[in-house]
Amino acid sequence: ISLKVMSFVGQAGEDRKKVFAHSLTFALGILVFFWILTTVLLVLRNVGSDDVGWGVQLRQPGFVIGLIFVMVIVALSLFGVFEFGASMTGVGGDLANKSGYAGSFWSGALAVLLATPCTAPLMAPAIGFALVQPGPIMFLVFTTLGLGLAAPYFLFAIFPKLLDMIPPPGAWMETFKQFMGFPMLAVAVWLVGVLSKQLNVAGLQWALSAVLLLAIAGWIVGRFAGYDRSTAYRRKAQIAAALVFALSLFVAFEASAKRAPASTVDISEVIAKHRAEGKHVFVDFTAEWCVTCKVNERLAIKTDATQKAFQENNVAFVIADWTNKDPSIAAILADHGRAGVPLYLLYPADTTKPAIMIKEGIITSGDILEAIKQL
Repeated sequence: ISLKVMSFVGQAGEDRKKVFAHSLTFALGILVFFWILTTVLLVLRNVGSDDVGWGVQLRQPGFVIGLIFVMVIVALSLFGVFEFGASMTGVGGDLANKSGYAGSFWSGALAVLLATPCTAPLMAPAIGFALVQPGPIMFLVFTTLGLGLAAPYFLFAIFPKLLDMIPPPGAWMETFKQFMGFPMLAVAVWLVGVLSKQLNVAGLQWALSAVLLLAIAGWIVGRFAGYDRSTAYRRKAQIAAALVFALSLFVAFEASAKRAPASTVDISEVIAKHRAEGKHVFVDFTAEWCVTCKVNERLAIKTDATQKAFQENNVAFVIADWTNKDPSIAAILADHGRAGVPLYLLYPADTTKPAIMIKEGIITSGDILEAIKQL
């Protein structure tokens, strides 16, 4: 969203056709990457893989490190350390005019990659339905989701007068551009939290070292490879930056292999054990990379009122963490038609009765208390 806002700032004052073309290109980037994701999911499903789900790529440390790399590169560019990718934000004069459409396309692609950790309330049943359908239906559902993701940005294309709210281009844009680098770093901080659950301590340190090397490579480009230098000098700086960047990739690869010990707990056995003891069981299916999950934990699940209700009603609280691959969790999600987290189930102590599913998406303490009353 931050990148697209920067794009709209750069387009303020442009003619309607150009704004519409950028929005169309942005939507194309979204759709192309939705189609790529759909193709990957179809291939995995056809070979019988259990890695078929929404946001499962974030269970791979290498992918998470790659996203951190992208966030840091974009942030450094917005801060002015170097000008690589200036066209992506729609700010950069002639450079943006030449390659701004490519920037809009890749902004759309990045939006898809960063939108997959969670399933929105209405997305969850749609994705669950799509994953068990024939290929053409699956493509249709994911194409519709892509159009939905792109729809808000088309408002600016259809109603370009909305851009009149943005002040005319001027010196303020540089300050705004630099400020927008901080949301990029905020995402990087969140992704480091995900890595902390996937890698051991040494692996996390190696991953952060790789990010440091990436930043050094960017600094070399900005400091020593500018056009105020001679061609020979710039070439040497570019070679040096490339070598440091290659080293960062090697370190990142080494880091991704230093995984935290895999869980040996079968969540279904944990649930069965509590029910055998005569307890009801509330299961929080969550993941470190799921923002909706974290919001629900803070505002609804781990509140004093909810935890007190669990104690008073003989409800065992179980966390099913899907940050890393876990076949037992994936099986329960699939049984309930879910392709990802969050999912909240309240199992009665009576094993002849089915689990009560809490509503989709954002929940409240009241939703959980209402489910407890149904027991």
